[in-house]
Amino acid sequence: MLSRANPAVIETIDPKGLIKSREIIQGGDAGGVYVPKKIGNEDPNLHYGIVIDCGSSGSRLYIYIWPEHSGKENELLQIKQLLDKEGKPVVKKLEPGLSSMAKTPDNATEYLKSLLDFAAETIPPDKHRDTPLYIFATAGLRFLTPDEQKKLLEDLFNDIVRDYRFLIEKTHIQVIPGKLEGIYSWIAINYVLGRFQSNSTDSISVTNGQTISISKKRPSTVGILDMGGASAQIAFEVSPDTSIEGEEIAEFSLGYDEDQEVFKYRIYVTTFLGYGANKAFEKYIERIISIALNASTSNSSHILIDDADCLPHGYSANYIRNNKTITVIGEGDFHSCAKHLVTLLNLNATCKRKPCSLNGVYQPTINYESQDFYGFSEFWYTMEDILKIGGPYTRLAFLNASNNYCNSKWADIRRWYTDRLFPKADLNRVLLQCFKSAWLYAFLHDGLKFPINYERLRSASLVNNNDVQWTLGAILYKTRFLPLRAINQVKSTIHYRRTHTDSTAMIILICSMLLLCVLIFYRKILRAKIRTLFYRRNGLHLSSSSSNFNQRYQLLTSIVIDDSPSLSYTYTSGKTLQTSSSSSSLYNERLRSV
Repeated sequence: MLSRANPAVIETIDPKGLIKSREIIQGGDAGGVYVPKKIGNEDPNLHYGIVIDCGSSGSRLYIYIWPEHSGKENELLQIKQLLDKEGKPVVKKLEPGLSSMAKTPDNATEYLKSLLDFAAETIPPDKHRDTPLYIFATAGLRFLTPDEQKKLLEDLFNDIVRDYRFLIEKTHIQVIPGKLEGIYSWIAINYVLGRFQSNSTDSISVTNGQTISISKKRPSTVGILDMGGASAQIAFEVSPDTSIEGEEIAEFSLGYDEDQEVFKYRIYVTTFLGYGANKAFEKYIERIISIALNASTSNSSHILIDDADCLPHGYSANYIRNNKTITVIGEGDFHSCAKHLVTLLNLNATCKRKPCSLNGVYQPTINYESQDFYGFSEFWYTMEDILKIGGPYTRLAFLNASNNYCNSKWADIRRWYTDRLFPKADLNRVLLQCFKSAWLYAFLHDGLKFPINYERLRSASLVNNNDVQWTLGAILYKTRFLPLRAINQVKSTIHYRRTHTDSTAMIILICSMLLLCVLIFYRKILRAKIRTLFYRRNGLHLSSSSSNFNQRYQLLTSIVIDDSPSLSYTYTSGKTLQTSSSSSSLYNERLRSV
């Protein structure tokens, strides 16, 4: 599936269509949205995803929807759960669990057929090939042998590829470890609560008037407590400065780039396999039966246990062990039951690295004054389905409600059930409610060491109208590389615009320089022409003046030359007076002309 996010393949995204699809998603609640099938089919910017949770007691199908990524590097995909017309999450349930097919693995796909057909009908046909399908099995299949697991998963993959057109790979069908389930649960609740948003205000400090340091404060995250039928998990964020190592510490990134600091997280997460509510009940029954068998001294084929403190008062059931019939009768005593169940937590196990919770498992110190926790699955069902106190957990309210229920007679409880006083609960739930209340209490306070006055725990199922399950965290984590396509396209567009802008600027600069050179060249030519014209005018004036002067000089010269022989002639001829007079007159005339 991740190959679909190949950054080398950049398709064209219609900006108007992208805005429209994002408006459709934003039009829903913070957690879910209803999208008509026609719109989902026609809008190319809307995408679907499927996750099937194959748990120990049953399988559930969830459908998610999201628009094309915005292209902003500090944003995650805007994934929401698909809702129906009434605004309820689109969820399809199936019982029993997939592990019930262990002996007949060829029927595994047939077992899930109703879920797969439901998904095929709900998701627009044109979107099937681009819709990733994930099938993750949890605690139920963890108890099977590796060979049994392999046969089930292979049958599912081969048949789904043949019969359906969803986007699926072999890695999409797997048995996930409890640690990964805990991580997915932690991601889901913090995503729905908006704790991964990076739009917080920066704190800026200025020193020496020059140096500026900016430190971003991202929102604080919440921890999770999750309990299913076979296992339980706890997960919470630990400080990067805290020196903690070990298999309980998980470091991961939710960003498309593993080096994105804003989406890097370091959390403590561990799973307690065999400590789910149903497995714990099995241990409880086996323990009281074992005690009764060891205490029995008769050879009778029948043993009576009439003080089963965790079962409703007056309830009875028969079990067969070692060819003997053991009759168990409920006593209904919450406080006695809670004390009894502490022995199942294995608190005396060796703690190799302190501090430890139950079963000798290391657990770092929790700041209970500031750390919020959300409890899911059995935390919600146990508090809400019958006790009707789901939400904020307070020890006294929980103790009072649990004690009142456990003190009730089985006959009364059956009548309440028949009268539908507990519409959310089935018969098995009303039978085990006393046990599950006591187990939850012992697990939380004696096992995980939560203080009895701790009041920052909230049980939840729907948060912001989103059925918060670990499956949401799984689809978010598995699709974390999909934004690459949109981000690369935005980068390409920005690069093109910058390159285009730089090229335009360069062209303008070159043209300006050429124009400047032309102007300078033209100026030089113009100045040369002006200089030439000026010289020509000055030269003509000088030439005219020189000609007139020469003419006048010649006249003067000619006068002197002409007068000399006349004077000489005058003196010699004796006609001095007459000649001199005429010559003087001629000289004066020429002189005036000059």
